[in-house]
Amino acid sequence: MRQNLDYDGDGNLVEAYVVGDVNCDGAFDSFDTDAFALAVSDPQEYAVQYPSCDILNADINGDGSVNGFDTDAFTELLTSGGNSGAVWEEYVWDGENRLA
Repeated sequence: MRQNLDYDGDGNLVEAYVVGDVNCDGAFDSFDTDAFALAVSDPQEYAVQYPSCDILNADINGDGSVNGFDTDAFTELLTSGGNSGAVWEEYVWDGENRLA
């Protein structure tokens, strides 16, 4: 299981999510298969159908790109059950740089 972390300009953690939850429903399961296929084959349409999702959730092999090289890793992860309970969390900081 690989977790991606995003930070704001001040270095504050603003998002944390588990790679593989390509449809952004909070779980990595067979329901992510169609979204993964779309992310690989048509990134622009993926962005239209999943506007609040980060396409890099489909970067299963962690090379920074979403492409056919992620397919075997996605299949292996899905069939092994190695990423059950995907998590996405958002963190909000106030004007004084305190976690709200």
